[in-house]
Amino acid sequence: MIPENDEKISKLLFLGDSLLLYRPSDEIYLEDTYPYISMNELKKHGKFEIEIRGERRNDTSTVALDEKLIYNIVSSRPDIVVVHLGIVDCAPRLFTRVEYNLISHLPSMLRRLIIAFFRRNRRFFTKHFPTVYVKKEDFKRNMEKILTTIKNQNAQSIIVNIAKPPDEKLRKSFNFMKNVIEYNKILDTLAEEYNCPIIDFYNATLKHPEYLLRDGIHPSKEGHLYLAKEVEKQLKKRGYGKRKKDIEATLSFWHKTRLNGDFMKEIKIGNRLVGDGEPCFIIAEAGVNHNGDIFIAKKLIDIAVESGADAVKFQTFKADKMLTKTAEKAAYQKETSGDKETQYEMIKRLELSVFDFGELKKYSEDRGIIFLSSPFDSESVDMLEELDIPAFKVGSGEITNTPLLRYIAQKRKPIILSTGMSYMDEVKEAVTAIYEEGNDEIILLHAVSNYPARIEDANLRVMETMRKGFDMLVGYSDHTPGIIVSIAAVAMGASVIEKHFTLDRNMEGPDHRASLEPEELKEMVKSIRLVEKSLGTGEKKPVQSEREMRKTARKSIVAKIDIPEGTLITRDMLEIKRPWTGLAPKEIENIVGKKAKKFIHKDDQIFYENLVNS
Repeated sequence: MIPENDEKISKLLFLGDSLLLYRPSDEIYLEDTYPYISMNELKKHGKFEIEIRGERRNDTSTVALDEKLIYNIVSSRPDIVVVHLGIVDCAPRLFTRVEYNLISHLPSMLRRLIIAFFRRNRRFFTKHFPTVYVKKEDFKRNMEKILTTIKNQNAQSIIVNIAKPPDEKLRKSFNFMKNVIEYNKILDTLAEEYNCPIIDFYNATLKHPEYLLRDGIHPSKEGHLYLAKEVEKQLKKRGYGKRKKDIEATLSFWHKTRLNGDFMKEIKIGNRLVGDGEPCFIIAEAGVNHNGDIFIAKKLIDIAVESGADAVKFQTFKADKMLTKTAEKAAYQKETSGDKETQYEMIKRLELSVFDFGELKKYSEDRGIIFLSSPFDSESVDMLEELDIPAFKVGSGEITNTPLLRYIAQKRKPIILSTGMSYMDEVKEAVTAIYEEGNDEIILLHAVSNYPARIEDANLRVMETMRKGFDMLVGYSDHTPGIIVSIAAVAMGASVIEKHFTLDRNMEGPDHRASLEPEELKEMVKSIRLVEKSLGTGEKKPVQSEREMRKTARKSIVAKIDIPEGTLITRDMLEIKRPWTGLAPKEIENIVGKKAKKFIHKDDQIFYENLVNS
């Protein structure tokens, strides 16, 4: 039953409308819309344990659900089930079954491009393709099964009623409105019978079109806030207390995982949300600057913590799995570490053991910083998975290693992918490989793989190219000297910054010379946080501290000479001077031609109450 204590809420279950209705296009549509991949994160989100369920069916255009399927969905015993449904399916039928079969074998990236084409031309297809309506008897039967099963599980239900077609003509049509009225009658009857409230989002959108995204179906940010408020009201009535922020976060997170760009994205890494509108996620890259010594590695973790970075990152590899014994060193490695040892010998010397990584992860957690590492082979991936790292960071050298990318993607954790040395087509191939394994939690990092990289080679505008090209979060892995390029990247919208650091640039090893020293790392983090404060919201309006200055710095219309009562005012009798406590200069032409109602002294401000029409 409902717990009285607000802190005892255990589960809030969102039930998607695909359980009530299947469209011929749903197999594609839901692939882009419902965040199947992000369920593990959603279950841990906020103070609720969250689940979102939906069922894709391939056999029929309407789904008559059996009790077993419904029971399996709600058998996890949620306290509240939010049934989120589009009562009448008015989305245009973009694909028939035959048409879908023709493209189903194509790579997912290409399928997405085709789907995007249909969506961009939605109005055309709305006119030429029929819409599909769920049968009223199916709808009523399915809803009864759902509500009965929820009730039998000692849970309560809230219905979110969404019935908004994307086409304006269709929305105004008699048949559509007739269907809406009939389905709403069914809902009202069921709501009374099962004692479950209805949040009528459909009618709210008629008054507030801004509650919907451009697709005309899904809630916008404003719509989510409205839904959160309404769900909060229902929870409060049932003794749950104030949960608006948790509900808002849940509703927003649900749709932020969509891939169509209508919503800003967020990805959770450890205890941090990464994304647009969130502070930049700063990774202090220790890499191999520990020189194979775990005590140096712990000192590097201490420095990362003291700097204020969000995460500290190492590299996990086995020399035998990573390179051949005859592989040559890179030019920068020869310059920084000489040629007394081969690249294999150098890499072997820099290896850390499984025990070392376990100890470093625990040490990081004890110090309150997120532990990350870049794997270079499948065994290293498995080892890091056993340590339960919150995300995988993939180095630029592995971007064409699609078998490894697919293996990492199967772990269903966020992937931060560096793209140094890459053409755009290579980035697309990497992203496609990850997508095809069912993982869409990707952050792309632009990088220039030289150590150090020249500032003039940074090409930070690539971040925006990738942001638009892939519609995903981007950042920058910085190998340039100093901190200025990292700061500039944040100003240009980087969600993630990665930067190498070391105890001392004079230490022996391949990467020390291209790394920041402790005080420089602190300065970089501090500067990034200051830049973030300066970015603001993007809304052009006076800030609070400017409001008094507006009066002081702006000007009003004043009398240039003494103007006797009854005088017809001409332009040469007026001038514009500070302060702005009278009429604004734009009013001057409206004053010319009026008469003075009383004597106006030189430098007196002009007011309409002191004037009369001539």
